[in-house]
Amino acid sequence: GADGVAGATHSLVDLNRACTPLIEIVSEPDIRSAAEARAYVEALKRVVTHLGINDGNLDEGSLRADANVSIRPKGQDKFGTRTEVKNINSFRSLERAVIYEIQRHTDVILGGGEIVQQTRNYDDASGTTTVLRDKEDAHDYRYFPEPDLKPLLVTQSEIEEIRRSLPELPIVKRARYMADFEFSEKEADIFVSDVPLCRYFDAAVNAAPKDVSPSEIKKWMLGDFVANLKDKGEDYGSTKVSVAHFLVFLSVLASGKISGKMGKDILLKMVETGTDPNTLIDQSGGAQISDESALQGVVDTILDANLDVVEKVKAGKTNSADFLMGQVMRETKGRAKPDLVRQLILDSIAKR
Repeated sequence: GADGVAGATHSLVDLNRACTPLIEIVSEPDIRSAAEARAYVEALKRVVTHLGINDGNLDEGSLRADANVSIRPKGQDKFGTRTEVKNINSFRSLERAVIYEIQRHTDVILGGGEIVQQTRNYDDASGTTTVLRDKEDAHDYRYFPEPDLKPLLVTQSEIEEIRRSLPELPIVKRARYMADFEFSEKEADIFVSDVPLCRYFDAAVNAAPKDVSPSEIKKWMLGDFVANLKDKGEDYGSTKVSVAHFLVFLSVLASGKISGKMGKDILLKMVETGTDPNTLIDQSGGAQISDESALQGVVDTILDANLDVVEKVKAGKTNSADFLMGQVMRETKGRAKPDLVRQLILDSIAKR
């Protein structure tokens, strides 16, 4: 300002975390490896994302972990001196930081040195840690009570009420998917690591008609559907494809009205536009032709135009029937039911 008071021209207040509640979870010192530390934080991420209280982004800092590391000789009960590693922004970094610290502690102690209690910074680029600050002992922290904050008393009935209101937790959901829908461990892990994927799947299974099985829902959701979404930079939380439209699509597939190949094209258009599958099927020239009489005429025309190929098939070269099939599929713009076409071609040639 004009009066030259220091700080008057700019704010000295840091509102970095204003209005953002911070929950700190401290584990007991019972984690025994870098892999276990990583698995613990990954499991924690699944819990907070399923609860809807955190988006779980480590790289954006909405979920972060500091790792306390100490080592001790085998058989010794007392823990060694610990160091705390800060600035960890991915699960991979967490594992690497812990591995590095364990090795550093080991080298210092085996070299006759002593570990100093300190806070260290992890540098992702070099995969190493450096001193941030030496830790004062707890009595140097100058803890004192905050008179405006009264003790928080939580009753057992309040705890039970919260427990009753919790959504299905990931570990329970994982077990249910494996028991009820025969998910492999890997499939169950993919699902519970992705909250929108779980929500979409659960909604689809709950609303599915009799002709659509959970395994079909899973197959398409882990296959073409998710591949199409990824190509567009979307996920099951942002897709234009409603659960109802997705189920109609699977129903139409199950009825044989469209082939698997046509299904892939229709689903891609659904992801792009959000249009219902029946409209898209009509726009693309209609459903699969599975009427024998309608196909017989096309088959006869193709056979008449390719008598040399017909002779080859008669001579036992059944592979030549693939060429004739291709011609029929082209003529019907890919809408003929393939196994029916093959049968009609072979039957028609046998009668000639």
